[in-house]
Amino acid sequence: MVDPARGDPRRPETLIVTLQTPTISHSRTGYLHEIMRFPLSVLSLFAAAVALISCSSDDSSGPGQPASGTEVYETPGSYIWTPDARDITAKITIIGAGGGGGGGADGLAFTQSYANAGGGGGGGGAGQATVLDSLSLSKGTNYTVVVGSGGAGGARGRSAFPGEKGGASQFAVGTFVMGTAAGGFGGEGGSVSSTAQGVGGLGGGGFPAGVSGGNGVVGVPGEATGGAGGYGANNGTQYGTGGTGGAGGWVAAYTAQNGSAGLAGRSGIVKIEWSGYR
Repeated sequence: MVDPARGDPRRPETLIVTLQTPTISHSRTGYLHEIMRFPLSVLSLFAAAVALISCSSDDSSGPGQPASGTEVYETPGSYIWTPDARDITAKITIIGAGGGGGGGADGLAFTQSYANAGGGGGGGGAGQATVLDSLSLSKGTNYTVVVGSGGAGGARGRSAFPGEKGGASQFAVGTFVMGTAAGGFGGEGGSVSSTAQGVGGLGGGGFPAGVSGGNGVVGVPGEATGGAGGYGANNGTQYGTGGTGGAGGWVAAYTAQNGSAGLAGRSGIVKIEWSGYR
């Protein structure tokens, strides 16, 4: 017989477990219990959204796509360049403008008295060349580019005029000049007088300086050869060269000829070769 009060000794007793809902409180433990009650799918979705917002708010994360380019400014004037890439490394070549050549002097003669040829004008000096290598630039920054204008050539005359100085070129940000290249000086004008053959003008200073003009050369009575204009200087590039001086006027049969004006120097250039990421 089985005693109802004691149960059947051949059968194991049934274990009854009572589960209680965690108490909500402002304590750290109660807060963790509440989080654990959320379905796993909701927590996963929340975590993914946070990660997406974090990535989209930082556009500088990761190396990005390589980008590069070359910007060339060779027309005289002032410009603004604003790069649209980041982590830029640039090589910037800056060349100043060349000075103008001096004018050649006119020939001077008086029948049976004198025949003096004019001196040639001096060549203009070349503009300076400056290179900024491995320069770090910032995305979205406005950089100022200035390209110098070539100096005008000097006019001819009995006392010829000198050429004008070439303009400087530069690269700057705001009021801070990061690099500059000076322009070459103009050549001097040639000269002449009634008592001597003409004298050539000196070459303008620069990088390097221009060549001086030639002197007038006497010939047979009543004739003289004008001095040649000096060559404009070359800085080793095709930019910023000095202008050639004007030729001096000659004399033939006691008849004087006019000299010629000097040539203008060539303008400078600013060349930006950059690489970065977008």
